[in-house]
Amino acid sequence: MPIIPVDFALVSVIFPPQSPLPYGAAFTFGVGVATPAGLTPASVATIVKNDLTSSGMHNLWAASVTPSKVVVKFGPNDTGGTGEAAYTEAGGETGATGAAATSILVRKNTSFGGRTGRGRMYVPGQSEGAIDAGGFIQAATLADAQTRATAFLNDMDAHLGGMYLLHNEGGAGAALPPRHVTSLTVESICANQRRRQRR
Repeated sequence: MPIIPVDFALVSVIFPPQSPLPYGAAFTFGVGVATPAGLTPASVATIVKNDLTSSGMHNLWAASVTPSKVVVKFGPNDTGGTGEAAYTEAGGETGATGAAATSILVRKNTSFGGRTGRGRMYVPGQSEGAIDAGGFIQAATLADAQTRATAFLNDMDAHLGGMYLLHNEGGAGAALPPRHVTSLTVESICANQRRRQRR
């Protein structure tokens, strides 16, 4: 788990075991929770769930794939609270799903350079019909996914304190500060989600 400072939270969108995810899966990101005032882990989970739905992020996975919940962990890591909200939005892509490890790769971009200035989300459960023989996402599907990812990021800025990269320890054991995500980029070729499968 990354270091979660006070006024930030780690969000996990959980997919339980199902076909084609035998061990389940998740995608994660940080958010700022200093504003609006009075946020709790459960209320943040509800906001994220509602924004996932309104932005149509579920259209990034197949109709046969369904997540189960949004889990939110407030910082600091040792004492921050945890809450969740049920999230069971079936995907919007028609057709059979592909291999278990195949994911849409969404890059998290910030205004900082280097590896600490960018991150990734692996969104599981794609429809095989949206991917060509070379592993590339069809143009119409890619454009739609990009529109929805951008809308979701805008919702995070509007309804919470924005999306952030959360880091593990930096140099000399010091925690790097969270980096505000300024854009999301959906990659045109599928990625391998092996390291994000839950075991």
